[in-house]
Amino acid sequence: MTKTADQYTQQAVELFEAGFTSKAGQKRAFEALAHAASLLRNDVHAICFDLRGPAQGSEFPERASSAYWMNFDLHLWNEKRRAELLSYLPEAEAIANQFDDLAALRKAIKDAPVVTAERKVDEREVRIMKSIRELMELRKSQYERGLNLHDLFGGLSVSGNVHYVTNQHGTTFLRTFYYLYGALTPLKVIFAVMDTKAREAEGK
Repeated sequence: MTKTADQYTQQAVELFEAGFTSKAGQKRAFEALAHAASLLRNDVHAICFDLRGPAQGSEFPERASSAYWMNFDLHLWNEKRRAELLSYLPEAEAIANQFDDLAALRKAIKDAPVVTAERKVDEREVRIMKSIRELMELRKSQYERGLNLHDLFGGLSVSGNVHYVTNQHGTTFLRTFYYLYGALTPLKVIFAVMDTKAREAEGK
């Protein structure tokens, strides 16, 4: 079964959150991101093709042509490129949001250390995801960009890009990219910062 952009992104997220114990693990994460970006580029191209009307025949209107030939390599994606895409295709905002997440994830994966790591379940993660889900349902939102999570993380400057996705088994869940002071950060690292600050507060 062919994977979707969301499924490739989830694969990269899981590798990143688990931590890298080898360069091969980082490579697998980069490959997953590249597949996701390629599929998102195809989504942009699909919008361009949809904009062709009877008057254009097989030709793109100018704005669609400009968007079609953009370079969507993740290492080049930034706010300027996002603005450029949306100036051509305002209807591609959801795709631009996903490119934002992929580019941030790519940088975080590139900067992540390769160390022996073991994934452990933290009950705080369960509570936080429950709170985010309740907020999303209250807002009737499918995507939140820059969601303020200050209160859920003990006052830390944490925000999140949150997106409902459906996996290959038909299960819908929330994917959250956590940003600590503006930098994409693994949840376990944020919890470690919280624990350190709690210990410092107790020692005062």
